[in-house]
Amino acid sequence: MSNKPKIKPVHLALVGLTIIVLGILIPSFFISAFSTIGFAIIIGSIILLSAYVFFAFNLVRSKGKKTIKWLALPIILVMLVVGGFFANGKYNQYLANKIYTINDNIKTNDLDFKIIDVSKNTLPFNAQDADLNTLNCDIINYGYKWVSFSKGGSYDSSNPHEFVIPSDCSHYNEVRDKARKYIADYDSRMTITYQVDAKNTVVGKDLHIEVIPDSGREIVLNTNSDNSRYSFMKDIGKKDYIANPTSDFGGNLNKGLSRKGTVGFDLQKTEKVVDIIVKYHDDNRTIRINR
Repeated sequence: MSNKPKIKPVHLALVGLTIIVLGILIPSFFISAFSTIGFAIIIGSIILLSAYVFFAFNLVRSKGKKTIKWLALPIILVMLVVGGFFANGKYNQYLANKIYTINDNIKTNDLDFKIIDVSKNTLPFNAQDADLNTLNCDIINYGYKWVSFSKGGSYDSSNPHEFVIPSDCSHYNEVRDKARKYIADYDSRMTITYQVDAKNTVVGKDLHIEVIPDSGREIVLNTNSDNSRYSFMKDIGKKDYIANPTSDFGGNLNKGLSRKGTVGFDLQKTEKVVDIIVKYHDDNRTIRINR
């Protein structure tokens, strides 16, 4: 009777390949193949490992213990490769979860990002920039100079803005109440200047910067007076006001080049910490700024 092992390396390759291919193709008739790849590879690898152990056992029995070191070598190499992938994944996860500061040079696969300046200034407008006084709508004689309305009075000094109906006066007061509340709630504008260094070509439209203060409120960048939240600015004469101005990063940034940009945002008095979230493809980084 021959003592040669009946299982050959080619058999192992065929078994592993068959398991992985069938494990992907068969389920793909029912669900997406991409959702089965990981499962098929795991099952196929387990079977491959079992077959290899069986093969090694037979080989050691027939050839002696001197073959153990050669049989262990592929296992060691596989463990090193798997360990490398695992360590790299953990490192990338660490970088994504890390909280950076304004002094850190933030590295991703395609670019380096850093905040090179943070400035804090007062709001671009205050109570002295516009007439924010409200009116007593109950004493106004509504109508134009040549027309009398509800109270039967003619135009006089009680109606300096020529309100036609009481709702006009109410709207006038409402927008000024909003402006005064904005000044009462917000006290400063923070502007960050950042720099992007491209390690590969950076697609400008894919680079996103979000601002999240510790209050949790949403900050919409480049919000002007056409937005309903800030429409009162237009009514008090601040038609060109932008609440959270940001520069246009522009188009693609070629490898080896650098580009600067700015992001500004109005801060409430109670907000003490701001997180800047930098997103580019699958890379997310968080920079924390203390006020």
